[in-house]
Parts: sequence; structure tokens; C-alpha cells
Amino acid sequence: MIKKSIAYLELADLYIEQDKYDEAVEIINSALENVSKNEKSKVNKKLEELNLRSEAYLAYGKKFMEYYNEYGNISVSYPYDYIGQLNGFCYAKLIDFNNDNIDELLLVYNKDGEYHYDLFGYDGKLVLLESSIESAKKIAFEEDNNYVSELYSYDGGRNSLLICEYDNKYYIKTGSLHSYEYSYFHGYDDEGNFGIQETIIYDYESSKYYINKDEITLEQIDKESNKYEAFVELYLRQDISMIENDSENFVNLALGDLNETAKRLGLDIEIIIEEKKSLDLKTGVYDSETSPEFEQYDWNGAPPQYYVEITLIDNNNITFVVNDIGVNGSPMYVTEPINAVIENNNANFNWKDSFGNSGIGTISIESQKVIYIQMTQTLAYDEYSNFRGTMDTNGKKLNLYIKTN
Repeated sequence: MIKKSIAYLELADLYIEQDKYDEAVEIINSALENVSKNEKSKVNKKLEELNLRSEAYLAYGKKFMEYYNEYGNISVSYPYDYIGQLNGFCYAKLIDFNNDNIDELLLVYNKDGEYHYDLFGYDGKLVLLESSIESAKKIAFEEDNNYVSELYSYDGGRNSLLICEYDNKYYIKTGSLHSYEYSYFHGYDDEGNFGIQETIIYDYESSKYYINKDEITLEQIDKESNKYEAFVELYLRQDISMIENDSENFVNLALGDLNETAKRLGLDIEIIIEEKKSLDLKTGVYDSETSPEFEQYDWNGAPPQYYVEITLIDNNNITFVVNDIGVNGSPMYVTEPINAVIENNNANFNWKDSFGNSGIGTISIESQKVIYIQMTQTLAYDEYSNFRGTMDTNGKKLNLYIKTN
């Protein structure tokens, strides 16, 4: 008996929703053998769609692995007590932005401490639809916006990936929230071009509101803003004190979508989170313990006391100063800020102090809670240099152990 195509197509769509594309193709091939000649055009159209999807996913899979290899596995680090951040290739998702039954591929990565995204489509070949780097440059130029952000940024250093849905289409929301609230909605227009489709600006200082540069009322702008429903809300850099449960954990959300995307693309890979083996030291002042091998010099009956003030720890970068407190409690010796890049648990640095002395030094990480700083003077400036451990013309070294409390 000759069958109508609608039953086959509906079953194929059901399999597609479940990511069972092999079963969908099997159903369509069965339809071609059973439906009437007049019905075959509908079936062939669905088969072309499935073939295009298969080609797209193959290309997307290669691009996914390219970013994975270039930017590294997702990891999380905590540069400050209250801030956690994602590093490396930190997010991916397949989304059908224009509801044409062919997904686009969104990839997000952290490079040199900055977050970027690239969005790819497929129309018989892989197409870069939008790069956040180029998009931000365009916004800065055309909108004269000094607060432009490649993703969405908030006061306090939080960065977010925001994706919204409206009228069966999806939009990437970029912008920033300061004294102004800028929102740029990136998506497809009716002609199939991808770019910024709407700009919404709240100027809280002057109580003026704009949509696409046209001034409107607060009621109008609120209505326009509220039409977009949240689809993805992912903090890439977050105040971790705000996390109340696992479902809000930005690490779990990012990792889940990465693995789901890899699975849908047919990749034989399981991505696991890497806790960055960074120091469990935070910014602040640390009393130091000198190495027992170091002979502390006596100055007026009291040894010098050293402390280290760490002003920045961010991934592999550490910035600090070393102070020497004399018997009267005032600093005798203060280095200029020292910046070092730790690689393979070690770093080299140069230092100078307020007296004009200078030297070299090393850092080694003995554990996540202990670093070992060794400093040697290469240039002595005054006769009192012997009395301040690092200032030793005889080649003595100051060895400091910095530990968490």
C-alpha cells in the first residue's frame, strides 16, 4: 500500500529531536521506497537536510578539536578569594539560531586572560558567522562605546555568556552594565545575514533610554528588553560566593555543555575539568620564615624581619614586594613591585629596592600552599647592605618560605 510522507517525516523529526540521526536517515530511506511519486519531493528535501546536517557536524567536529588543541582543556582557577574563572577552551554549544533545522556551532575560549567567542555556520562549507573580537571593534567604532565588551560584563569583574530566545530565534547578548547598560543582540535578520539586530541602551545618569539610537520611554524600553527570554546564562568569571547549589555552578554548566556538544558531534572524547594547580595563596601580606641555612645578621641586637606583600596572583602570574622591617618597626628596605611568570612550578625574576640595590631571584612552588623565594644581590649600594639579608656582597642569599595561614 502506498503511504503518505507525513508519517515518515514526523517520525524522522522525532528522531532528530533525540539526536538519533542514523535512525532518521533510515526512516527517510524507507519512505523513498514506499511513498507515491508526488510525495517523494518532500522526502527528498528532508534527506537533503539530513545530509547537510551530517556534513555540518563533520566540519564542526574538526573545528571543535582544533580549538580544544589550540586553547587547551577547560580548567578553573581562583585568582582572588571570591573570584573563580574558566580558562582554556571553556564552552561549546550547538544552537539553531534561525530555526532552519541546521545548527550553528558556538565556541568560547580564554586567551591571555580575555574571553572570546566564534560562531560557525554551514552552507555547504564551514562559515565563520561572527568573531567577538571583530564584532567588538565594530561596536566601538560605530557606537562610540568606550565600555564595549566582547561578551557581557558587570561591575566587579564578572563576565558572562548570555544567549536569549525570541520568536523562535536565538541571539547572543553582549554589552556591559555600569552607569550605562548596553545590550547588543546578535542574530540572523530575515535575509539570512548574521549580525547585531537590536541595540538597547539604558542611560541611568540622565534617565534616557534608546533602542537602535531612537530615544524612547522607560516603559517602552522595559517592554522591549523583556521580550527576550534567557536560554543560556553562564558566568565565565564569577563571584563564587553567589553560587548556592550545583545547578548554579558555572564550572558544571560549562563542562556539561562541552561534553554534550562533543557527543552530538560524534567525537570520541570525554572532557574533564582540570583544577588549576595554582597557588592556594591570596593577595595580602605574609610573614616569612627564613631558611635555617641562612645566617641572619644581627643589627643592634635584633635580626631583621621580612615580610612579603603579594598584590596579584592570576593564573601563572604573581606580583609581590619584599619588605625588611627594622627594630623600630619602619621599613628599612622595600623592593619595587616584582612580577614573575611561573612555568613548571618555577620562575626567575629581577629586583630593585628603594636604596638602589638590585639583584636576581627565583621562585619555586613546593606545594599549593608554600612558595620558596630566593633572592641574591648583584649590586650593593651602601655599607649597611650586610645587615639586610638580600644585601650581601659576599654572595649570601635570602631564602623566604611563604605559607598560607
